[in-house]
Amino acid sequence: MGPRLDELLLDPSTDLAVLRRVKEYAKSLGKGAESDVQKDAFLTIYFAAIAAAVVFHEGRITEHSDQDLRYFFDFFAEVTWMPITLAGLFARAAPCARTCE
Repeated sequence: MGPRLDELLLDPSTDLAVLRRVKEYAKSLGKGAESDVQKDAFLTIYFAAIAAAVVFHEGRITEHSDQDLRYFFDFFAEVTWMPITLAGLFARAAPCARTCE
């Protein structure tokens, strides 16, 4: 068994290709989600993978605009149900969204 998902997302050494796979997997599961709670969980994982790529690799693994990324990163950094470690990742990613390519 490998590392937990949060460990992968918060580890600066996680390969960019792994973050892409996590993002795509969350996206595919989200499309088939049976409830809003499931959709929200997969959406969170999807954007956490994008945020990790931005913060740790200064990379873009999405076609979302900088404006959209900042919105979602700011949103997820502030929601009360977000674990503090992931909220911190989103908070670090928001300003980086302006400069990632």
